[in-house]
Amino acid sequence: MRYPIVELLTAVITVTILNFKFLILNQILILNFKNIAEILLSLIFAWALIVVFFIDLEHQIIPDEVLFPLIGLWGIYQIFLSGFSALIPAAGAALFLFLIWAVTRGKGMGLGDVKLAFLMGLVLGFPNILTAFYLAFLTGALIGVILVLNRKAKLGQPIPFGPFLTMAALASFLWGEQITSWFLKSLF
Repeated sequence: MRYPIVELLTAVITVTILNFKFLILNQILILNFKNIAEILLSLIFAWALIVVFFIDLEHQIIPDEVLFPLIGLWGIYQIFLSGFSALIPAAGAALFLFLIWAVTRGKGMGLGDVKLAFLMGLVLGFPNILTAFYLAFLTGALIGVILVLNRKAKLGQPIPFGPFLTMAALASFLWGEQITSWFLKSLF
């Protein structure tokens, strides 16, 4: 059952990114090196999030073989565009989850989540990384409570956090500014 779900999800996310992020289906996009690189990197990022989602959900591991090449590609791209300041949101995101990992001695967070957070910070930047974290922790807590109340999980039982990070990363990648704006308007 997973195979057709992954294929359909990949197609839907690909079309969504091309349509909402780059408006390719709505207008003619000027294709230059920067645009082509960003489109390719964005699609590879989204496809990697799908891989991470399903591997972490099933095996509770986020493979370095998926994260490190993307960190390298996005790191080079972002440094080329914005300089080394593009690494600040990535380092901050990784440090935040690393501190959770350290305080809980690895029981509240895995190091794969820390590396995924670095990639997310690199791709999303500030403030979208904050939006992604907010969405990930909110949905993770909500699903965790539902699982415990329905006796599908026990208190203290590990629940993979990668799927929540990946969903939040994708939502923030596509609609981060709108989500942040809506949240700030409703808060104030």
